[in-house]
Amino acid sequence: MRRNRSFDPRELTAGTANAPGPNASEVPNPVLAPAVGVSWYAGVASRLVRLLELAREVAAEAAAQPDPDACLHRLRTGLLRLGFSRAGIWVTDPEDPGSLHGTWGTSWRAEEVDEHSLRFPFGSFLASDQIAGGKKVNLCRFSRPSGDSTPPHVVDHEPDGPPNQASVGMRADGELLGIISVDMLIGTEAIAADHVIALEFLADQVAVAIARGRAVAKLRVTNDTLRADVAARKKVEEALRDSNYRLGETLDALTQTQQRVIQQERLRALGQMASGVAHDFNNALAQILGYIELLLEVNPDAMKNPEIVKSYL
Repeated sequence: MRRNRSFDPRELTAGTANAPGPNASEVPNPVLAPAVGVSWYAGVASRLVRLLELAREVAAEAAAQPDPDACLHRLRTGLLRLGFSRAGIWVTDPEDPGSLHGTWGTSWRAEEVDEHSLRFPFGSFLASDQIAGGKKVNLCRFSRPSGDSTPPHVVDHEPDGPPNQASVGMRADGELLGIISVDMLIGTEAIAADHVIALEFLADQVAVAIARGRAVAKLRVTNDTLRADVAARKKVEEALRDSNYRLGETLDALTQTQQRVIQQERLRALGQMASGVAHDFNNALAQILGYIELLLEVNPDAMKNPEIVKSYL
């Protein structure tokens, strides 16, 4: 049986059956013992202030990391500094909204565990339905399963007792980015109300850093894509320039070849014309020579008379 509950800020000043700290009978009555009552409330406020200061420090260290995964890694370490015995962070995947992915967790020996290979359907995660519905914090009571080989993320539910596990959603601009899971299973302590307040504050601060990191990563991918497109365009432009250069060279060579062909055709036409003129001249000259030879054979003395020669020609 699973028992889930929301945190009530009134638990800071009055203990309940599900909240650690003093029971209702142990809370000083400010009317009957005003000095003691003020002192008790001052102690509660002082503890809360210290936790919030520590949470702010952890959030600043996590937000200063260069990428979301390094941010979550530092967050897991910071959660242990807040007093939780174990901590794990699960994140959503924008490309696969139906699942939760592991990042960094804590073993049963309080050692760091790389859980990036873990992936579960969103609905199978503890209190995922409440957190997906807008619930900020979900408190439960767990116990450690028997056996040393039990994975760190596997626990047994207990129906009664003060909560020793908390799950808090990390949201930015209404989008669920992940779930922080902390517990006190390495020990016997319960989760105090001031722990929950510090946890909520820390989740809000880190969610902003994660959203910013995802946006930057998305911009980097877009930038890389644009750079690749620009590089591809440059290659196409260079290839086009080379092709145009080669085309220009080919066109120049073709123009020169065309000029040579035209020149050759002109010379051939001129040769044909000269050959025709010579042929016609030879024909006319042959007739003249023929008549002269005939004149010399028939009347050699006629060559001395120009009038006779003209008559023959």
